[in-house]
Amino acid sequence: MGIGISDESGMAHHRVRLDGVNPLGGGHAIHALVPAPAVAGVSAVRSMRLGSRPAAAAARLRALFALIGVLALPLTGTAAPAAEPRAIRMGPLELGMRIHEIKAALPGVSWKVVSASVFTGRELQVAAEGALELGGQRMKVEVRDTPYEWNIGLSADFTEASPQACEQAGLAVFSALETGSGPLTAIRDPGETVTFGRASSARFTAFEGRRDPVARQSLARSAVHTLVLSAQIQEPRQELRATASFDAKGARNCRVNIMALGWERKPPMQAVTYDESKTLRRMNIGDRHRLASGVALPEGGVSVSMHCQVSRQSGQVLQCRELGDRPFPAAISNVAGRYAGAMAFDMSGIDRDDPQPVLMDIPVRVSPDDVKPLNFGAAPMLAMSDVVFARTPPAKEVQYAFPMKALRKGVGARAETLCQIQADGSLICLPAAVRQTDGQSDMAPDFARGAARLLPQYHAAPTLKDGGPSAGQVFGMGVSFVVSE
Repeated sequence: MGIGISDESGMAHHRVRLDGVNPLGGGHAIHALVPAPAVAGVSAVRSMRLGSRPAAAAARLRALFALIGVLALPLTGTAAPAAEPRAIRMGPLELGMRIHEIKAALPGVSWKVVSASVFTGRELQVAAEGALELGGQRMKVEVRDTPYEWNIGLSADFTEASPQACEQAGLAVFSALETGSGPLTAIRDPGETVTFGRASSARFTAFEGRRDPVARQSLARSAVHTLVLSAQIQEPRQELRATASFDAKGARNCRVNIMALGWERKPPMQAVTYDESKTLRRMNIGDRHRLASGVALPEGGVSVSMHCQVSRQSGQVLQCRELGDRPFPAAISNVAGRYAGAMAFDMSGIDRDDPQPVLMDIPVRVSPDDVKPLNFGAAPMLAMSDVVFARTPPAKEVQYAFPMKALRKGVGARAETLCQIQADGSLICLPAAVRQTDGQSDMAPDFARGAARLLPQYHAAPTLKDGGPSAGQVFGMGVSFVVSE
């Protein structure tokens, strides 16, 4: 019976109350309201008294189960439908309107396109100065319209003679919001509560100087520097926040700002098939060589199915997990995941304005053939100046690869190695040998790691400077770490 004193079991709580109240005078009269006698044909209170006779015990159980069944009836019925959220209106505008509907509701307004889709040209955000009058103020309107989220922002900056006048101007706008949307409530921040309109409230705060609060009734007698009045509407998947603020230092010392935001649940991700998607990029030969080196692979290689999310905008694979119950060792699964993560696909056939990624099952082949033999002696040696580079590391990457300890001490170095150009222009290089420009301390391992980070970012052009093919050529490669003056 101990659980009966908590809220975890309403039925047990009722049972404790029966046992506790029944010995008192008038207990039978009180519990005559319990519906068990009508259902089970026995008094719930009388049958629950402790007794040693089996018949009494059976009657007690029948009454208890009948009581449970009757009280549970409302819980098993059809749930009442959820109430629809109230509409949030700002004059002729209603939250949820799309950009073309807002333009139609405000005819004759000159709109500026703030942002548009780079894929379809669809307007995503527009703005217009003085497009709407609300509560006696001419408001700037900003609208953002994306597939799963939309908002309407209204703002006005103007000059008032006093903080009280600014407050009254803000309350006039808030009252206009109440007319279209229903009651506003004060935001849960420190301050006083101000009531206005039919049933609305707002939060009031004011300060004299930076830290000295001012009561609302003392506004006329105080040198108020800042004043803020704030209210809100919160509904399922939509909300509105309104503020009116006074700043004694500003030329336009009064500002009213309204932001209404709505959103909807994102649907399940769309699935696209790998076979119908055009592959734009795969991991290059050099990177596959570096990843597969040192991984124990069966002679024929393995095929791993990866379940991946792919960006609609860039076509780049965002993240993957192996399908099934990990039939492969973790090292192989990790390599397959890296292979898939380097891929990109043509997404032109789907809605690219939708921020939701798509799902794709990507088959990945990991093979011992990914590890290339390093037969550098079989090809003539070229100089680095004989190679035309289609891509080199950006300056920021060179900065990140420079050992911080060496940079602080002003120590530079040059890392030198031999590299072979692959068919796709990527490089496979031997470990670099480092020669420091300052021998005061040995930082060769740090510079070697920096070179290993930079070398994969070099890509050779298909032809050499002399016009010959570059694939298969071996050349001496050097990476310099120079300390700038």
